[in-house]
Amino acid sequence: MFPSITQIFNGLILGLNLLRRRPLEDHLSNILIKPIGLWHAIYVTSIIQIIAKLTILKAMVLEELSYRVIISTIPITFTELFVFSFFIYFLLNLMNKNSRYFIFIIPFLWLISLQNLLLLITIILLMIFPSLTLLISLLAIIFSFQILITQFLHARNSLDTTILICIFIVIGNILVGLFVGLIDQTIYNIFNT
Repeated sequence: MFPSITQIFNGLILGLNLLRRRPLEDHLSNILIKPIGLWHAIYVTSIIQIIAKLTILKAMVLEELSYRVIISTIPITFTELFVFSFFIYFLLNLMNKNSRYFIFIIPFLWLISLQNLLLLITIILLMIFPSLTLLISLLAIIFSFQILITQFLHARNSLDTTILICIFIVIGNILVGLFVGLIDQTIYNIFNT
């Protein structure tokens, strides 16, 4: 049920190969392109994203993490990825490309994992080397834009669709995260008043 270390490394290597503009077809045999592969990608992406979010909050925003922040980060992160996966599923159904769902979403989620892993490494480097903040931040921005471009190209290549749809998918990923976070804050404010 849970991914092995080999499957995790193969997924992250797939993300790196996509980042290096290697053809997706050459690397699909290393990961599972079926429902269990989607679960593996969501699970690993969630764990890396939770660790990255909590590290950012601890390093940049909060002096001490409250239990509410720690506990709410876990379901919020899983919810973001599930909502995004459903969003892509319904979008591909509307486009009559639902046969491409697993070939698209699984590598896309591994790219998100890689993006969150690079974010985590950036935050750790900033904590260790505060004097190099500008250099490390510039490198992080460059890598982030490179990953967004790679996500766009992956959507374009694996779905064979228009530029507008590809932009919509990449921005949709960001908007889903913001939307789920906004709902969490709204519910928290309602129950705390």
